[in-house]
Amino acid sequence: MGRDRIKILDGGMGTTLEAMGHSVNSELWGSELLHTNPEIMAGIHRQYAQAGADLVETCTYQLTSGNLSNYLSTIQASKTSSSPTFSYNENQNNDTSHTQDHDHDQDYDTNSLFCRSIDLVHTAFSSSPLHGSSINTVTHVTHSHQRTDKSKDVVFSCGPYGSTLRPGAEYSGLYPPPYGPSSSGSSEVGSDKAMNNFESSVEGQSQEEEAIRLLTKFHLDKLLTVALVEETWRKIEWIAFETIPLLYEIKAIRLAMGELYDLLRRHYWKAETLEDGWYKKKFWITCPFPNSQFPQMGPNGYHVEIDELMDTLISPTMHCQGQGQVGEAVTKPIPMPIPNGIGINCTNPSYLSSLSKEFTNALKGQLQRQREREQRPKVSFVCYPDGGQVYDVHTRSWSTPLGGSDPDEWAKGLLSIAREVEKAKFKSNDNKNDNDNDNDNDCGDGKESERNSEGEEYVWDGVIVGGCCKTSFDEIRALKTNLDKMYEKE
Repeated sequence: MGRDRIKILDGGMGTTLEAMGHSVNSELWGSELLHTNPEIMAGIHRQYAQAGADLVETCTYQLTSGNLSNYLSTIQASKTSSSPTFSYNENQNNDTSHTQDHDHDQDYDTNSLFCRSIDLVHTAFSSSPLHGSSINTVTHVTHSHQRTDKSKDVVFSCGPYGSTLRPGAEYSGLYPPPYGPSSSGSSEVGSDKAMNNFESSVEGQSQEEEAIRLLTKFHLDKLLTVALVEETWRKIEWIAFETIPLLYEIKAIRLAMGELYDLLRRHYWKAETLEDGWYKKKFWITCPFPNSQFPQMGPNGYHVEIDELMDTLISPTMHCQGQGQVGEAVTKPIPMPIPNGIGINCTNPSYLSSLSKEFTNALKGQLQRQREREQRPKVSFVCYPDGGQVYDVHTRSWSTPLGGSDPDEWAKGLLSIAREVEKAKFKSNDNKNDNDNDNDNDCGDGKESERNSEGEEYVWDGVIVGGCCKTSFDEIRALKTNLDKMYEKE
């Protein structure tokens, strides 16, 4: 049973491209190859599938309609300026022919490149000799240990707003206004504490609401580039919101998913009569933990704790300020979709053991407090750390710590954590001793987690493990090999 509850995600894309000699220094980072050489990217997806990945992400982490449009405009301007007057070759590079309606063509090219990113992953599974040609666009988890039904899932990658900034702000959460708080003259320049959390004043709350509104639009706009194209949207199984450094951006993402579901319900209303809710794709939200801490600071001057992060991730509603009947400020709850997966990415693997236990205990507490609900949230733990190297956002370079990084040891360490997380259980009944020793069963590290007594349920719906920056095919292959060995005698 345990083996069937663990899936393998692919590894890093940008750093893998760099290791192969490709530049990722343009405005689009590695996504530039979607336009200039998609076969290179297709080959990387294919190698991850062959290495054993059950899920493969698109190369769209930093990609937005805005930076892609700017890039295409620059390319178009360069072609025009270097070509003889009125003699532009419309068939150059097999691009869609250009017309005088430049804006229309630019929009078409922007959306088509997003769709191409999904097609490349989808095709990678069908062309992988190790995994055959069958792709499940709806996840099916078999209870057979042999896992003869290989479910291969396309994951649409969506980075935070901070991934579009120079330097990147995924680790700091330092967003400029109006996407972040206004700087305070009395605060230290460049201080995370000064810049990445809003004041608790009325003005601060107003700024936060505006930031949430803008970030909701930022994420929704990206989703709509592919969600309204039915053929493309049906190929996606998961949406990965990854490296999210701020609580209010998590709220914006969940609001964006709620708006997306409402829009697609109306857009696909005819198809829904045959397949109820097919357009509601699963999504996960993962966060970075530089130096083992969530980037956002709290009003007390300390980093936000896992319990507060968990509440923001899976609370069924968000409370927003509004106007009452006589104009007074009131707080009203807004329902939000609950992610199908939450967890950790782009983090040094040395922090995973303690962080995974904190996540498990925090979710366990939420589940036990929600006993009255008819349906508790079913959430998978998603964990794809870095390869162990350290990244400098200013020089955009990596440094290797003493001792280096071995793919096999990296995989074994990650899988030992994944197995403990997978086994963790909680008491779901109303026995009088429910509250006794609840916190002693941290993460399934003993016999308590393996009990199959009545009233116990798994804390997590499943586990997804993979690699982020500075991981590649060797790490994913090692994950597959060691995961199979871990359960081969069961």
